[in-house]
Amino acid sequence: MKLNILKALLLPLFLLISMSGCGTVKMLNIPEQKVQRDVPSHDINRAIEIALKKTKWKVTQNENSKITASLRGRKWSISIAITNTKETYDIKYLSSRNLKYNRAEQEIHPAYNAYIKKLKRQIDNEIKHVKITKKIVPIKIAENKKLETEGIIEKEEVEIW
Repeated sequence: MKLNILKALLLPLFLLISMSGCGTVKMLNIPEQKVQRDVPSHDINRAIEIALKKTKWKVTQNENSKITASLRGRKWSISIAITNTKETYDIKYLSSRNLKYNRAEQEIHPAYNAYIKKLKRQIDNEIKHVKITKKIVPIKIAENKKLETEGIIEKEEVEIW
């Protein structure tokens, strides 16, 4: 009798534990997330790099406004692409290993969504606090003189490289 009561109590508990954490959920992508500040795209790119570093992602490629990054555990890995403009940024799934990715259903292990949510929060925080910098673009002296004569720039504004 005691054995039957124990089985009746433990079986639902066992089923609940075995089903939680091992399934899959709809994959989270972050499309066109609005930037809440007027920040140049190169500063947004820098804020994204800082957020990636703080959340332990490794930047594998960084070209203009597109960053590819990966996160690795002992038995799993994730690769994502982050693109940005002055107004938005996107986080998109590229690939994973051992996270039960189902392309047809667009499902993946819940841990993926947790890592993406954490990264998004960190990116938003970095953009909120990023120090805006001027991007210095070197120009030729001949172009410099033309801009000065047309009154577009003052002589003091120009840095000669």
